[in-house]
Amino acid sequence: MGGRYSDATLRVSEGLDELDQANAVFNFVLFSLQHFVGTGDPAWDHRLVATANVARLLENLPETESDTILAASREVALHRLPRLLCITIVSVVETCLKDLSEIFIQLNKADVIDDEIATRVAKLFKGGPADYLPRLGREFGLSTLDAIGWSSFIELAATRNILVHSSQPVADQRYVRNAGAEARAGAGEHLEVDNAYFVLQYVAAKAKFFELLQELHGKDAAPN
Repeated sequence: MGGRYSDATLRVSEGLDELDQANAVFNFVLFSLQHFVGTGDPAWDHRLVATANVARLLENLPETESDTILAASREVALHRLPRLLCITIVSVVETCLKDLSEIFIQLNKADVIDDEIATRVAKLFKGGPADYLPRLGREFGLSTLDAIGWSSFIELAATRNILVHSSQPVADQRYVRNAGAEARAGAGEHLEVDNAYFVLQYVAAKAKFFELLQELHGKDAAPN
């Protein structure tokens, strides 16, 4: 029989799997390019990487949708793969935390209706991660959600807001304000989002999810 927080634990575990899937796409697509012999024509190389080489690898990664890898292979030809996957990390984390909030709301009030859950979640997630993370921590008694420990994710979310609006990311005043002390560029400066940045953000997000998982296990193990 599962503990009181078993559903929450399962959801965080699923979030970890989703982060790993993003990293798997990253590694497999880069591998396909590393072993690709170009034609000398960038347009043809772009198409061939997206079809022959990447398709050859699909059998080695059955858990990942072929369309996902195909889209990612096209992105990498344009040097945009790390940007695509950084946006994915933010989406995975935010979606997981929202689902976790719904689970905790239902745990604390068994007869709560769906509309009330949606309203409460919307209120909890007002503002950016620097605002909602500590709010979630206080609401559900999760010390792991202290915003100080999530500074890397807070900066990533600010970077995501730039990436979804521009193919050539340039920091603006909003980015500088939201990223705070972790800002990597001043307003008007290029905001680098490369392979190394993606890997750092993947590792950081996974570490925070592991901490959250440990805290949830601790809650279940604690005496009533």
